[in-house]
Amino acid sequence: MELILAVQEWRAKGVETYFTLDDGPTVHLLCRRTEEEKIINAVRTLENSQPGRSWEILINHPAVGARVIDQG
Repeated sequence: MELILAVQEWRAKGVETYFTLDDGPTVHLLCRRTEEEKIINAVRTLENSQPGRSWEILINHPAVGARVIDQG
């Protein structure tokens, strides 16, 4: 919940990031690649605000998308 509230606060400050959730406790953050480093730093700062807390950050970028490939 803390991360979700932080995302809303960051967005109010002009940092374009959004969140979504899956079935479990995993929060997925979405942002432009230009904001990626800023978001990672903000998440790490939030993580380090509580002693002993450790979050795993996985970074994914969009794939090239559907395309026709030559099978010849």
